[in-house]
Amino acid sequence: MNWAGTQKGEGFDYHLLTIGLAIALMIRGGGVWSFDAVVVASGERRDR
Repeated sequence: MNWAGTQKGEGFDYHLLTIGLAIALMIRGGGVWSFDAVVVASGERRDR
């Protein structure tokens, strides 16, 4: 990996990875670790 970014065409793999992760999150969602799941879980604990 070229950390300095001096070679032409280097570093596009990181952008492909982040795009892939964003697409996966849009399709599958955050699940148990999502912010809204945490908010709902904390609301359920207060209701008891």
